[in-house]
Amino acid sequence: MTAQIPALTGYTLAELRALEFPAHSWIIEGLIPAGSLTLLVGRPKAGKSLLAIDLLASVATGADFLGRPVEAGKAVYLPAEDSPALVRERLEARLGQGDAPDLIVCPCDGSLDQWLRLDDPASFTALARTIGRYAPAVLALDPLRELHY
Repeated sequence: MTAQIPALTGYTLAELRALEFPAHSWIIEGLIPAGSLTLLVGRPKAGKSLLAIDLLASVATGADFLGRPVEAGKAVYLPAEDSPALVRERLEARLGQGDAPDLIVCPCDGSLDQWLRLDDPASFTALARTIGRYAPAVLALDPLRELHY
């Protein structure tokens, strides 16, 4: 016999006001809270990957992002559509001749014999281990639509 799952608890605005919450910690001030799941959504070829690369480079280097302060930290990029050569070109365009040792690229488009599929348990485990290895402040899966069958 399965245990009965209770209904979610609802709160009135007055009840929410009475609750105490920890202060926000931000990866990008006022834009991306630490520990959050954030989706960057848009039409194909609208520039989401370029924006993600800029965001990741800002976190990895501690540089402002769109005029907002950034909490510097490890940034991990998992491109599932663009080739590693294109990703390298885009990163070089963003970073110039500088380096960003806190920016890690894990290509998962199959070109370097590694893939990521979120609906495959072994692949999902590989993602969890990758997160454990690098402990990123921010991680980008790009694009999400390429990461499942």
